Amino acid sequence: MIINKSLKKVYDDIAGVDATVTIIQGTDLPALDNVVDAGFLAGAKAADLASLDAKVALDSTVAKDATVAKDATVAKAADLASLDAKVALDSTVAKTGADGDTLKTLSDQIDMLGGGSEEEKGTFVYLNAGGEQTFLEIISTDRHILQGIWLDCSNMTQNGTIKGYYKVDGTNYRWFMTELWTQASDEPAQYFNLNLGITDSIKFTWTESIDEGADRNLLYSCLMDKRS
Repeated sequence: MIINKSLKKVYDDIAGVDATVTIIQGTDLPALDNVVDAGFLAGAKAADLASLDAKVALDSTVAKDATVAKDATVAKAADLASLDAKVALDSTVAKTGADGDTLKTLSDQIDMLGGGSEEEKGTFVYLNAGGEQTFLEIISTDRHILQGIWLDCSNMTQNGTIKGYYKVDGTNYRWFMTELWTQASDEPAQYFNLNLGITDSIKFTWTESIDEGADRNLLYSCLMDKRS
């Protein structure tokens, strides 16, 4: 009897399993499939959403980077245009000066401010009255280096004496040099190398040796360096 009961229980358990399998096969498998599918779908959806979120974030970053790059390009172009304009302006200013002066005018202004060469030139008419006559006088209280004097004596028919006078005390002329020119033997163009530092007025005279008999033109050119 005990064995029979055990066998009956085994049979009952097998029958229960078969019934369960039949129920699952008949009714619950579609629902289970749906549950599994839903699970996979939910998982896929979550994965897709995460991927989509990542893509959107990436696209946003790319778009932002593209905007930044574009802005940088625009800024670079604007900076280059500004730089070009500045270079052009600086070039114009360098060429003409801020107030429109030309390079020569600027050079002259620099010479006036801190030095540079100057020239005093002209034609002196030596009058027939004769005697000692001043052909060049530089009236100044500025510092100069008087380099020298050119004289064109081609119109003079008699020998002449050239003398130089300087206001050492700022008031009175004092004689400091004498040069002789001989009409028969000396060249008509004469250069007197002086190299004098002066801070006041200076003058040069011509005196005929004998009567010229008429007015005579004496051409001169004086070279100086101005010092500030």
